[in-house]
Amino acid sequence: MIVQANAKINLTLNVIKKQDNEYHEIKSLMIPLNLHDTIEIKLLKDDTESYVTYDSFDLNGDKFNSVTTAIKLFKEKYNIKENFNVTIYKRIFVSAGLGGGSSDAANVLLGIIKLLNLDIKKEDLIDICLKVGSDVPFFLYNKMCLAEGIGEKVTPIDNYSKYYVLLIKPKAGLSTEKVYAKYDEMNLKDKNINYDKILNDYNCGDFEALKNEIYNGLEIPAIELCPDIEKIKNRLINEEKVDLVAMSGSGSCLFVLGKNKRFLYKILKKYYQNYQIELTKVI
Repeated sequence: MIVQANAKINLTLNVIKKQDNEYHEIKSLMIPLNLHDTIEIKLLKDDTESYVTYDSFDLNGDKFNSVTTAIKLFKEKYNIKENFNVTIYKRIFVSAGLGGGSSDAANVLLGIIKLLNLDIKKEDLIDICLKVGSDVPFFLYNKMCLAEGIGEKVTPIDNYSKYYVLLIKPKAGLSTEKVYAKYDEMNLKDKNINYDKILNDYNCGDFEALKNEIYNGLEIPAIELCPDIEKIKNRLINEEKVDLVAMSGSGSCLFVLGKNKRFLYKILKKYYQNYQIELTKVI
């Protein structure tokens, strides 16, 4: 079975507070992209243990990656005896704030459910997904969502505009854990955000308004850890006709939102030699 695991961007990411259990409560508008990893899932016929491999050599050493963890938890909860060979062909940038590992985990679970013809609803997977990562539940829906709490409350949004998205990532990636640790160290606070207005302006294509409304609470600590984020962002802002530039998730990837594919492709050609870069579109 072949499944796709789509990337995401965060139109907003507000860190509300740190809970006593060390998890951070957030509120975020998350948008899925056409950019995706391709995953092949095969049912193993013998007693061989499930295993996960990547086409990227750098990722294969992590025995306890998000997909391996998700499969283990899923098998335990539903008493699944079958084992699986999962091969992941990566296209989503790693350590970029695009949710690649989380998307892989969520979509492998959905693929296994389909492969085994199990009667398990997406809502039943939330607890497993949260144990893997806070943004994994979002990837069960593959549409724009408002994610709240520690990621367990996901509200799908059915009608939203589909724009082109140019992704630009510095050479350095960022660990989500380190960015949140830096956030706590800097004693930053949440911001009052009007999510309804942001969504309305997004759907109307009012990027001028959005520039002053969107917010990523992790951008300041991310820049502290990776100054190239700010350098690239400033360069992009100064590009003529660039509509909207922001950082996704915990970074280090930036995204440019726009309506003109040809213009974004010109930007791509200008930057591609120095950075990881991809032109894609909102699903």
